[in-house]
Amino acid sequence: MRPSIISFFVILLALPASTTRNDVQAPRLITHEDGITGEYIVALAPRLPAGNLDLVVAELVREFGGELIRQYRNVFPGFSVRLRDEQALALSRHPAVALVEQNIPVYPSGVQINPANWALDRIDQRSASLNYSYSYTSTGNGVNVYIVDSGIRFDHAEFGGRAVFAVDFVNDGRAGWDCYGHGTAVAGLVGGSIYGVAKQARLHSVRILGCQRDDSSDSERMISAFEWLIYHHVKPAVVNVSFNYNQPSTRVLPCEQRQPHILINEAARALLAAGVPLVNSAGNQDCPVNTAPALADRNVIVVGSTWWNGVDRWQNYTAWGGDVDVWAPGNYLTTASNSSSTAWGYFSNTSASAAVVSGVVARYLETHPGASPGGVNFYLISNATRGIIQGLPDYSGGAMIYADPQL
Repeated sequence: MRPSIISFFVILLALPASTTRNDVQAPRLITHEDGITGEYIVALAPRLPAGNLDLVVAELVREFGGELIRQYRNVFPGFSVRLRDEQALALSRHPAVALVEQNIPVYPSGVQINPANWALDRIDQRSASLNYSYSYTSTGNGVNVYIVDSGIRFDHAEFGGRAVFAVDFVNDGRAGWDCYGHGTAVAGLVGGSIYGVAKQARLHSVRILGCQRDDSSDSERMISAFEWLIYHHVKPAVVNVSFNYNQPSTRVLPCEQRQPHILINEAARALLAAGVPLVNSAGNQDCPVNTAPALADRNVIVVGSTWWNGVDRWQNYTAWGGDVDVWAPGNYLTTASNSSSTAWGYFSNTSASAAVVSGVVARYLETHPGASPGGVNFYLISNATRGIIQGLPDYSGGAMIYADPQL
């Protein structure tokens, strides 16, 4: 039987006004310096009865106006909505609402540039040297890698039919197909047959970025991707997110003015709680790590970028600090290109490094399919090679990824 309107309002009014962790008093409305005007993400009180979510969302949108974008059940009970600023402020005061946070752009953290892929040669040995080979035992066979990105060129020869459509939040009719190039390059380094670390992993396109070279995605699409993944992922699985908050080619906020997006972090925590390891690029700004969703939890695997000229060196635009778990090659790596089914190109920055590490995670999950996100993170950090990366800023551990040939 459908609840009466009276019982519905009893539910709303009985909900706590603040539901933040540890009962800390926090703002109920958060805006961002580079926020998207008129778009907000709303987290509802966590004790809301699951069966009443549709009613609560419908009534809140009706009461405060605006246009509903999407509803969430898995990352947290809530929804995204287009509202005027004054409507958002009023909504944030409602007792059914835990937090209202402005939507923000997120940007891919790698660029396609130019020459050869030395990453595979480098990661299978501890010494800072190249021996013109990549030795491996596992291949990521049976492991599902979810590439949260611009899509994948499914017919590329590098993937041999292993790249498949999962979900598309761009909604332009392309069904996960990559018209930008970033996602195909990432997928190639994770699991390409020639250029990839895990050469038999299954690669799933979770598309949140469109076609334009100056395009960005946003926190709403990223949260929606995590929402979908919590319910639809198939284990063993790992999620690669090579996106960050700040765009290097535009005005960048000073390090001390950057603020994390709380609801991206909440969604990332929910994905980890579902038992799915999450790899995130550290970002390409010379600042302490402040990327999406790297700050969500210590078990997010945060990856910095190195280059090599006879020794391993920090790429000096890479975000740094104690939150970087491991470092990996990320400069001029050869990988698949979306320009044709056989094309290749060059890819750099922390997006490339995160993809390399996701490939190592896929190999580990093949041989340890029941590993938790914490267990995967512990393996990577404890197995990494320390003290060999030169030029790192203070407070950066400098653990270099190691893909054990016997893994």
